[in-house]
Amino acid sequence: MSGCRGAIFFHLLMYCGMKKCTDEEIVSRLPHIAGWEVVRPEGVGRLFRVFAFDDFSGAVAFCVQVAMLAEKADHHPMMVVEWGSVQVSWWSHELKGVSEKDFEMAEATSALYDS
Repeated sequence: MSGCRGAIFFHLLMYCGMKKCTDEEIVSRLPHIAGWEVVRPEGVGRLFRVFAFDDFSGAVAFCVQVAMLAEKADHHPMMVVEWGSVQVSWWSHELKGVSEKDFEMAEATSALYDS
């Protein structure tokens, strides 16, 4: 993104309070979202969790629920579906790291799983 569009986008991020969490903020928040860990593929921090299911259809149904949650929030995870499990990663692509919104989405994802 460049030029005016990039400047407007940056302004909106800062205006909305979306900022990359520091390592200290991540360490202090992580214990409050059970089962999640921080991974750093390609040096970019992400919240990561594997959810277990009895079968493939349960895993896919969960992905659909997470997708609906993501669409509503306009914030989208990476999901990997396998028989009996779903890997979910939340991070803010624009910020190249974890934001407060990612913690909120991780909490909401766990709540879906627990319901």
